[in-house]
Amino acid sequence: MQRLIDELTGTLRVFAAQRDTFTLVVTAGSLERAAVAAALRTLDAAAPDLVFTWGHDFVTAGVWTDVAYASLAAQHAALASEGLPLPTLPPPRGRGDPVDHGRSLLAYTRDLRPDPEGTVVLWALVPARVASPVGYAGFLAALAPGDGPAPWCRGLRLVACDDAAAPALAALPKAAHCAPDLGPTALTGALAADADDEALPLSARMAALLVLAGVDLAWGRLADAAAQYALLADYHGAMGDAASHAVAQAGLAEGSLRCGRHAEARSHREAALVLAVEARAWPLALSVAEGIAETALADGDTAEATEMWTAAAELATALGLRDVAARCLWAGGAR
Repeated sequence: MQRLIDELTGTLRVFAAQRDTFTLVVTAGSLERAAVAAALRTLDAAAPDLVFTWGHDFVTAGVWTDVAYASLAAQHAALASEGLPLPTLPPPRGRGDPVDHGRSLLAYTRDLRPDPEGTVVLWALVPARVASPVGYAGFLAALAPGDGPAPWCRGLRLVACDDAAAPALAALPKAAHCAPDLGPTALTGALAADADDEALPLSARMAALLVLAGVDLAWGRLADAAAQYALLADYHGAMGDAASHAVAQAGLAEGSLRCGRHAEARSHREAALVLAVEARAWPLALSVAEGIAETALADGDTAEATEMWTAAAELATALGLRDVAARCLWAGGAR
């Protein structure tokens, strides 16, 4: 797995260093996107450049930029509380144009560089789901600069994942393209080898196991995924890593749900919610809260479902995700 990640990291590093192309499209299946995210983390840790990886769904351009803004606003508040000098955060989008708002957010992150000379800011869109492929392609095409030089994009690069099964970005203007060999067979074999490699640090083996668990879950190898997520939950629980422990509990919940064990899934999701709140991993907490509401509804517990939809709506409102909040309020009220 590390070999695959290293090759992809090298591709990303070369793209970040060049000055001719603003956008790189990485074509990969949904199972391989975790490897893309891992390569981005490697690049972020090793290089002076700033890397922002956005893993939230692309529903519409407006919703996407609103979620990105909520994350940047939370980061800005945390850094400001430490007295660090910061550029001015753009205002919320409101009813403004998502493309203009996206460009203002890109420019803001560029101004976060401690050393503007010789470094770039890399934005990577790795959405788990693209609800509107046409909207996704249109947003990225509009976000890129036109024929002439654009001062706002100096020092910025954009990486966008495209689904190999249903490509939306094949015709994206003026973009570079790569299609790394991250097929299921190569990926699963590399992950298993890394997880079993006693020469690697335990943290690296657990990182490989987390991705492998997600692959096995996606392919319906539920017994393998359950064993892996259980091991991950034990490990991260012992290490006191609440956010990673929450992810493992959420994985256990999904496996239990697919096996029809709703009560067990609900228990794992409730544990994941407590851990996500402890870690202040609010997007994860929001997702888990919605999942608890859905599980409770399937169990016939409408009171619990309504309570969790309401809590999810409040959290979404706090994150500035008005569309998500409205959906949760409707779901809770419709019960």
